[in-house]
Amino acid sequence: MTLKVELPSDLEAAIRRSVGGDLDAYAREALAVQMYRDRKLTHGQLQRFLNVQSYEADTILKKHGGVDELTSDELAAQVQASRDVRRKHSV
Repeated sequence: MTLKVELPSDLEAAIRRSVGGDLDAYAREALAVQMYRDRKLTHGQLQRFLNVQSYEADTILKKHGGVDELTSDELAAQVQASRDVRRKHSV
């Protein structure tokens, strides 16, 4: 999906300076966090939307003041993934 937003060039330049240049990445992250806050995305969907691991999603949510509320299924999946990693590294 492609989303196009028209901005006056001076406003675009000012926003790019304030976000470090990568306006597309900033907008994608902001949209994902807001959708998470609005409960339109789960934690797992947020990860997929941003193509990040769970801990990276948590960092992004903290940075934007988002509240991290995992569902019981997502929490169980994280616990199982952690067990799998520990099991793999203990062999």
